[in-house]
Amino acid sequence: MSELNDQNQTLEDTPKFNQELFSAYQNMAEEVDTLASNEEVLIQTSRSRVTVDSFNAFSTVPNATNYCGQAACASIIKAWGHHRGKSDEDLARDIYAKFPPDIFGGACGTSPGRVAQILQAYGFKATYAQVAAWLPGGFLNPLNQIAWQHHRNHVIDKWVKAGYPVITLVDAGAIGGPWFQPHWVPLASANDSNATICNAFGNGYTNLPMNIDRFHEAWEVRFLPGLNFVSLLPQPI
Repeated sequence: MSELNDQNQTLEDTPKFNQELFSAYQNMAEEVDTLASNEEVLIQTSRSRVTVDSFNAFSTVPNATNYCGQAACASIIKAWGHHRGKSDEDLARDIYAKFPPDIFGGACGTSPGRVAQILQAYGFKATYAQVAAWLPGGFLNPLNQIAWQHHRNHVIDKWVKAGYPVITLVDAGAIGGPWFQPHWVPLASANDSNATICNAFGNGYTNLPMNIDRFHEAWEVRFLPGLNFVSLLPQPI
């Protein structure tokens, strides 16, 4: 009887599909889409490259909420030396004060368009890229493969491997945080086997090396339809 009760308890604890929450995520995706630019631009400069050792994690913005997009920008800005002599805390405060989260008034975090605004204010071009039509079945669906390979080659090979870290939207649950929570992180480095992200959960918000396939899983953000493999591509000018 005890085993049956334990089994029933386990079934009760199993997360169930929540249509209302799913609809909210769909609405969020539509809202973000209106705030993002769909322009894609390849690197056209030969400036010095950034290494993963250049990154500082920005884990604290005093009295702030939903600030991961601002922290990701601060990491990129500091890594390239565009922080204008500001301390880490002053840089984080300045970004958050001037460019707070903007999705549904900040309640759902920061849009790609706002991330781009922050980067542009600190001397970067910032272009937006994503896999726009990601069909059910994920990587196992052959119809997704062409778009995915193009996007991966564009973002990882032409930017990250070239020493131009990018800001990616991931599912926090895949990097040690709470599941079904969008989270902006800088992708500091990547190769065929591993990726290193900054501002990661579960590692003191510092640099986190991880298997490249696990990063791809996080980057897919399966619970946000229409926002799969979102990236902001910063280029110093």
